[in-house]
Amino acid sequence: QHGSDELGRGTHIAEIRAFDLPSKNGVGTIIFDKSITFLPKNTFTHNPTLTGIAIPEGVTSIETYAVSGCSSLTSIKLPENLTTIGTDTFAQCYALTDIIIPGNVTLIKDEAFCGCFALTSVYCRSVIPPVLGNYTFENTPNPTIYVPTASVEAYRAQWSEYASQIVGYEFDGCA
Repeated sequence: QHGSDELGRGTHIAEIRAFDLPSKNGVGTIIFDKSITFLPKNTFTHNPTLTGIAIPEGVTSIETYAVSGCSSLTSIKLPENLTTIGTDTFAQCYALTDIIIPGNVTLIKDEAFCGCFALTSVYCRSVIPPVLGNYTFENTPNPTIYVPTASVEAYRAQWSEYASQIVGYEFDGCA
């Protein structure tokens, strides 16, 4: 089901099936129906016109390559219920400068943010460090990784390859 949202912006999608989306030409912002529970593999792969995504709270998993290669993507809102970020999910999203990883994320798979050349800030709200796959931030400009202040040492121990980039941050609602 396609159409404009209640504010008349973007493209509203009620059901997601890989490659069954509006044309990759001219889609700027996507707003999903709240009934979506995951983004399947290759959902938006290499969509050069996609600039923003607001993923609904029902989504708990974003699958492999779901948003990879979206070179104009500057804005993404991840749902608080999200638990898994798949392999290469945001790889080669060249315009993405920052991202907030919700507190329920427990797994970030291989190369999830590989090649995000503009990525300078990652805000990871989880008190317990998510398990990281290999090369998570490969070919990024060494983004600053903001984590709950009380969890800095745990993150530095578990995410040792990024220890020098991890700093404490006082998130609202975090212990």
